[in-house]
Amino acid sequence: MSKEELSEEKRKRGGVFFLESEMSEVIMNLPTTMTKTERQIVEAKTVGEVKNIRDKLETLRRYVSVSGGKREEINEIAEAKVFAEWRGGKLLTEIPKKQGFAHLFDGRTNGTEYQAELVKAGLRLNMAHRWQIISLAPEEELHDYFEKTKRNPRGIITSDKVYRIGLAHRSEKITLKQRLISNPNQIEIRQSDVKNLDWISDESVDWIITDPPYPQEFLDTYGDLARAASRILKRGGSALVMAGQSYLPDVMERLTQHLNYHWTVAYLTPGGQASQIFPRRVNAFWKPIIWLTRGEYKGRWIGDVSRSDVNDNDKSHHHWGQSESGIADVIKRFTKPGELICDPFLGGGTTAIVATDLGRRFVGSDIDDECVQRTKKRLAVEI
Repeated sequence: MSKEELSEEKRKRGGVFFLESEMSEVIMNLPTTMTKTERQIVEAKTVGEVKNIRDKLETLRRYVSVSGGKREEINEIAEAKVFAEWRGGKLLTEIPKKQGFAHLFDGRTNGTEYQAELVKAGLRLNMAHRWQIISLAPEEELHDYFEKTKRNPRGIITSDKVYRIGLAHRSEKITLKQRLISNPNQIEIRQSDVKNLDWISDESVDWIITDPPYPQEFLDTYGDLARAASRILKRGGSALVMAGQSYLPDVMERLTQHLNYHWTVAYLTPGGQASQIFPRRVNAFWKPIIWLTRGEYKGRWIGDVSRSDVNDNDKSHHHWGQSESGIADVIKRFTKPGELICDPFLGGGTTAIVATDLGRRFVGSDIDDECVQRTKKRLAVEI
């Protein structure tokens, strides 16, 4: 790339680029630089921060390409650039949710706050749309694509391929939702106590995914949950029960009176929004998910670490609420489309929203009618 081309690149990108002297140093230390860059992408809190990193990477990629750089070097830079677009899409998707607007790729986002965010980031509308589609590619598929392409002697990483993966998942997501909408009996929500789940048929539920209250006065609730689960779960079905750690031995004792203990899954909540457990003087960055079964588990192999997005501590719908990103990771990791998920502690309704969004059937309840009505309203908006 000539000096004239670099100057033009600087003009187009508002000064976001590497100096030629910097580029030589970056290329010499590429693995270290890209590792640091990817960490910056993960820790970025705004779309503008991500775009700034992405633009620098694109300039560097072009420079290495026209300078006769190695395919491995080009792919290393391209991987970080595509990851930045994927991360930027995730951040863009969260903006309309937090401000009461639908996703951009649903074609209904006209909020001035969202538009202002794009202007502030210097991001064109069509690029914002593209990033959100890219962000629909599951993270494991994203990294699989990177690894397979790098192993291919002629493989070159491009965002176009990840865009097509995102489009495929968008189409699948829309189709699964349409199936649920066309058969409303696949979603049922009622006000009821966990002791009174007689309206849920025996041996009908594939997975219970729930987050009961943690304070000591609610410990017996875990026993009630286990008793109900032993009836409504299919043989070989599982319950994934989030729990605090202050009274974990008591929780385990009550749960295992009626279900078999299978494993403990680490649910990570990374970022600077740790829960502060004042009586124990602990900042909690993870919580256990107790995996219990009715009978023997005979399903597929599953990794025992799940996580929410960085700083995605969403209490906007309920003071004990979980983030959509975290619940989505749990549901995608453990369950399959079409399976029936139950949450008898609805709270803000996040499990219901995410389950139906991912094409799972759902039944749920809460003792608080306000939580039930809030969840129904959210479902009406989301679906």
